Amino acid sequence: PPQTRECPVCLDDIEMTEHNSMVYFYCCGQGTCFDCFKKNVDSDGALFHAKCPLCRSTINNDAVTRTNRIKKCAEKGFSWAQLKMSKYCFQGCEEAKIPVDEKKSNEWLQLAAGNSSPDLDAIVTLSNEYKEGVNVDKSKAEKVAALMKKAADMGSRRAQEEVAINLWDMKDNGVKADAVYYATLAISERPTFIQYGAAIHSAFVLGLAFHYGQGGMEENSYLARYYFKIAVQGNANDLEHVEGNFRRGLERAYCYYGEALIMLGTELYGGISVPGFSPIPKAMYWFHIATTLGCACDNPNCWKEEAKRSGERWMDSIKCEESKICSHCQKAAEDCPGE
Repeated sequence: PPQTRECPVCLDDIEMTEHNSMVYFYCCGQGTCFDCFKKNVDSDGALFHAKCPLCRSTINNDAVTRTNRIKKCAEKGFSWAQLKMSKYCFQGCEEAKIPVDEKKSNEWLQLAAGNSSPDLDAIVTLSNEYKEGVNVDKSKAEKVAALMKKAADMGSRRAQEEVAINLWDMKDNGVKADAVYYATLAISERPTFIQYGAAIHSAFVLGLAFHYGQGGMEENSYLARYYFKIAVQGNANDLEHVEGNFRRGLERAYCYYGEALIMLGTELYGGISVPGFSPIPKAMYWFHIATTLGCACDNPNCWKEEAKRSGERWMDSIKCEESKICSHCQKAAEDCPGE
């Protein structure tokens, strides 16, 4: 179960699933939940020019003062501040006159991850550094899986995503049920997490589970399409910002989503040649996107070549929400077959 911390204002238990699960104050190192924070901030962010609601100290946004306070909090053992100092040292801070020092950055990161109340983002970041061999000995790479699993078990959604896709990509089918477990944890009851383009790997894993009937799931075209849609929409909206392993394999989601549309159309109508309806235009669009991204697809039914021939034809029709009339089929946007 995820670790929890009590908000000192409303006394609610806050699930510490991410670095920013609470809003922290540099003066005393304490924090409140977002709801309590919002109640104390007006539209001009006046709280930051007033006093801390916990220790009543003056809050100052001056870079030097802020950095000095964060450093004091880090030295006192606040994991969020230790992670903050790690980022400052890694990137440098000209205003606060902090030079780039990757060794010091890693030291702060180790402290944040090994804290009695560790920052989960610090554990995930440390795991990725071991994986990439950044600032650490590559011979210690075996710590990657252990650290990532630790963060996932403690409730980190980022870690649950990473563990889910790693387990699913293993050739051992016996671990696919574990992949489904972590993917479900990452995506369930977290609408905000999904809304901002995250959980795309978890959605992809669950889509594959229902597509193939693996990981303890039964084949279900409805659910396969549902989860593939989450994956492609979240990915399409912010593809260029998906970094490193979090982009790995996402090109496949477009291909699988296209196939799921065709499979569902076949199941619903007993074939794809139903007067007035065809899933092919929309499917061709997503196949085309997969091809454009260089899909290294493991899907035996991938329609890459067909997508190359037909994909461009349907690009405008799928995007017809941008205009009143589809430029290809000349139908109203809501009636376009691509939609």
